[in-house]
Amino acid sequence: IEDYNFIIKEDSTYSFAYYGRALCYEQLNFLKKAIDDFTIYLVFEPEDAIVFLNRGQTYINVNEYNKACDDFEKSLLLGENRAKELIEKYCKWKNWKMSPITISPE
Repeated sequence: IEDYNFIIKEDSTYSFAYYGRALCYEQLNFLKKAIDDFTIYLVFEPEDAIVFLNRGQTYINVNEYNKACDDFEKSLLLGENRAKELIEKYCKWKNWKMSPITISPE
């Protein structure tokens, strides 16, 4: 992470440094920081289907399902077919305007 911080300090437009740091943060379970860096990367590289997929999976891990589904759909539109499985798993409820978590009546 320190190396990526140095690179970003030297050149804040070097998008791959944000992506690399995001992956490090994700591995260390600093998920909000990972999302922030994936987001910055996508400002520079808005057509990167893999990073939309990665950020979507990270959103799932912080229970932000709407944002995750938006990213999975964008990833699929950009040609990443692995997003289909994640959409089927996490986003079916989106068409019904319901949360993926159902609370049973008592």
